[in-house]
Amino acid sequence: MVLGRICAVIAVFVCVLMALFTLSKYSTQVTTASQLKQEPLETRRIQMAPLREFRWHPANMAVASAAEKSIVTQLMAFKKDDYDKAALYESHMLKRNTIFFREMMRSQYPEFADYRHVIFGPIGASKDAQMAQVDVQVTGVDGITVCALYTMVKEDSIYRVADVQGGRRQS
Repeated sequence: MVLGRICAVIAVFVCVLMALFTLSKYSTQVTTASQLKQEPLETRRIQMAPLREFRWHPANMAVASAAEKSIVTQLMAFKKDDYDKAALYESHMLKRNTIFFREMMRSQYPEFADYRHVIFGPIGASKDAQMAQVDVQVTGVDGITVCALYTMVKEDSIYRVADVQGGRRQS
């Protein structure tokens, strides 16, 4: 229990440091909106906090790659305003009205709706690899970085989003 709290504190600390680093990086540059859209999207892996729950095991490369691909594909669909395609990466339990989905993402999760880059942290998987847990940091075109924890479920041979914890701006 104490170890779990320590891990949670470390995860928050790492997210805050990365957010500060990202903000300081963008605050020293003057960048126009047209320049932001021309920059290539970036995907990197970093070492973040340990996996948060004991039932998750480190994912093998095939599981990690498949989960990352689903997340990046959905983020790219958000960026292109293709919410029908983005909805394909939601689990069947989460399927909702596309108009509602678009408005929710734009108003409550703007960094996801118009992202610049994503950084993947540790990826865990269930023993049978039917579920995966993915730590991410998403930076929007506005330079704001948010941390989120995706829970993915394998449906129809691809990983789909079953739940996302976090991902909102801190007030």
